[in-house]
Amino acid sequence: MPTPFTIRNSQVFEMESAAVGDTFKIYVRLPEGYTTEGSRYPVLLALDGDAAFGLMADTLSLLEMEQRIPPTILVSPGYGISLLNEHHPRSRDYVPTEAEAPTPSGKMTRLGGGAANFLRFLREELLPRIDADFHTDPQRRTFAGISFGGLFGTYTLFHQPDTFWRYIIASPSLWWDNRHAFSYLETYRADDLPTRVFFTVGQEEAGEPINMVADLRDFVTGLQKRAFPGLQMKHVELYGGHVSSQPGAMVQGLSYLFEGWQPPKP
Repeated sequence: MPTPFTIRNSQVFEMESAAVGDTFKIYVRLPEGYTTEGSRYPVLLALDGDAAFGLMADTLSLLEMEQRIPPTILVSPGYGISLLNEHHPRSRDYVPTEAEAPTPSGKMTRLGGGAANFLRFLREELLPRIDADFHTDPQRRTFAGISFGGLFGTYTLFHQPDTFWRYIIASPSLWWDNRHAFSYLETYRADDLPTRVFFTVGQEEAGEPINMVADLRDFVTGLQKRAFPGLQMKHVELYGGHVSSQPGAMVQGLSYLFEGWQPPKP
């Protein structure tokens, strides 16, 4: 029989979470030449590991090959099930408030409300384990999330921004619960938001009744009005739709977040 294809330098393990009350599959990819001697490695935490791990692993490999980014450890939590599952747990974990929304079959049901617990899982359980098991640099953790994952990134950015060093927020579901995420622009009370964020959306995501292009434009405008001195951000509308724009989002996002990085001289 043919040998199944395996992503190089990768592994997967199961992890139970007391914060969420569920078991996760954690996909990990180590960079070429990974060693526990010398420098520590930045970590990219990318949500939706069941669907996005292969894309993210290949994207990192190509960018590392061109020395656009440093060698990076990829950590991608998933659930071991298809994103088309009628009651996928991402709808519970990535979404900050509970509201009525359609499942993949179109059936209306109440979803969401678990973002605070999921953030506890990342901060108190998953990231400490990754730091214990691998040669990481905890000061250089980057986040990447798409759709509901982008909404979770927005939630984290305004509730515990120090969880990550920098953020890729792609096609965020800012429409959720009557644009609840816009309230963060008012309720965030700190004087600064010292991070770098890459916001992106597909040009074809301007449909009705959900116009994600307009939503993101409005959100970025509101964020600019806060005028945080330490915040660097870039807002890009890419060719493609909700899914097809994502490879470009990751390439451009990582390139921007690590802009200015130089490989060490031999």
